[in-house]
Amino acid sequence: MLVEKYRAERGDGQDVYKRQLLHVTDLLITDYSSIIYEFALLNRPMLFFAYDKDIYSATRGFHRNYDQTAPGKVCVTFDEVTRAICDEDFDTWKIESFRAHNFDNIDTKSADRVIDWLILRRTPPEQPGSSDGVAASALPAVATSLTMPVAQIHEASIPAQLMTTSSAIEDKASR
Repeated sequence: MLVEKYRAERGDGQDVYKRQLLHVTDLLITDYSSIIYEFALLNRPMLFFAYDKDIYSATRGFHRNYDQTAPGKVCVTFDEVTRAICDEDFDTWKIESFRAHNFDNIDTKSADRVIDWLILRRTPPEQPGSSDGVAASALPAVATSLTMPVAQIHEASIPAQLMTTSSAIEDKASR
């Protein structure tokens, strides 16, 4: 069984390596789970089985319109789910706008941006249509308050290997 292959090391049978399973999943069927954020990065179809949407909305609430922002087809009955699967009707066009709204960057350069911003104090480029309401130009002030000069880092007894790496990065940036 596929789940056995991805079972977590705890051995209690309850945990499954989520990320590994997502990579072998062709269609995600979920309700209100945050797993949609990880799965949207794979750009694969999703169905939302929201049979209790009205009750969920009244008791827990949504911070955005669920039908408009869910990155896939929203189904409220099991028949709608099976029909959508058979017809391959997943509303995949909604994934791109979901990704654009929720992710500034979809690449493998996050660590580079963190180093540039926090250690080298380079201002991040302005993100067009930033969805969080925070201008990118305001972020370096936060970064400056979180960082300290290299001399102070030495005093804070950061391991020498980290300092060597930090110094090498600063030297490279100043060239």
